[in-house]
Amino acid sequence: MEKNMENKQEEILESKQKDEGEIIDEKTPHQEDLEDHNETNITEVKSRQIEEPIFKEIEDKRSFFLGEYRKFRLVNTIIMFVAMAVLVGAFIGFSFLQPYGIWIAIGITVLALVGVFIYTRFSKKRIEEKVQNYTIYLFKAYNDYLFDDPNYKDLHINTDSTITLEEFQSALIYKDITSVNGRNLLSATFKDHALRSSDMVAYINQKDEKGRIKTVPMFVGKYIALQCDVEVEDVVLIYVKGHSNLVTLPSMASELNLLVDEKTFQIYGKEDDKKKIITNQILQSLRKIKVDDVVLDISISIQKGLITVMMNIDDAFMILPFQNAFDSAPIKAVHKAILSMNNVLSKLCEKK
Repeated sequence: MEKNMENKQEEILESKQKDEGEIIDEKTPHQEDLEDHNETNITEVKSRQIEEPIFKEIEDKRSFFLGEYRKFRLVNTIIMFVAMAVLVGAFIGFSFLQPYGIWIAIGITVLALVGVFIYTRFSKKRIEEKVQNYTIYLFKAYNDYLFDDPNYKDLHINTDSTITLEEFQSALIYKDITSVNGRNLLSATFKDHALRSSDMVAYINQKDEKGRIKTVPMFVGKYIALQCDVEVEDVVLIYVKGHSNLVTLPSMASELNLLVDEKTFQIYGKEDDKKKIITNQILQSLRKIKVDDVVLDISISIQKGLITVMMNIDDAFMILPFQNAFDSAPIKAVHKAILSMNNVLSKLCEKK
């Protein structure tokens, strides 16, 4: 996410974390989600008694990495002060020695500066490697938890690629997107159908009060694209309504016919396409999807051979844990939404 993601990393230092997770005992909301998940004949997801260890491990990794980062900053600060003291001392101590004192001082200065330069490059490279390792660990831990349904298989993180602007635009959910950035590109399969997922930011150009063009985010959240044999002529767009003022109706909806308008969701497209794919079971599954203060809204684009899900997600999830303690509540909320989405995806991909 280049510039925006750099800003996000700065915001890491200000993100508010709250707890480390809860031990599952008897019947928890997590298990109730799994029961709903199984009602539509998806393979049973076993209760995960390892939630607490997973969250504790994430917190332990965060705490260790933060200690390493603080040590890096402290050592660098000490070295800079020592180097400055050596430089000042060299000029004061040797400037009185004539005729070579000044040259000795300059020589010591050069050696000190070269030493600081070499150490800084070496230490910066080491801390960058630790940042990358910590980030990759978080992506893997998040993915393993979020996509724990056994129907997800062959999970693989690709750190060298991302979802392209063309791929994002082809979902036909948001119009006028000018650029995208992403992280945590995951390749996997869902019930043997190829899937790609990524955390993403998508931008549009917008004029400010003075008429200047500014780039502003239109979408910030989780992108999931699933290839399966859906037979429609045009796009069918499902929108699970958000109640936050941070989200609005997907812009592509303005070009489609409103077919269904229920309390929690809307369906846009052509009536013939809706009749082909939107069954009563799918409507029941859509009614069970809930948005909250973390998962702000959900858009589902259904095209021939492709289903795309975009969840607008709050910064509480999008900002990776660093300075403050890991908060398990946001990832639990996203996990709950994905479990609910699995019901819809499974039914849409069923052979009719």
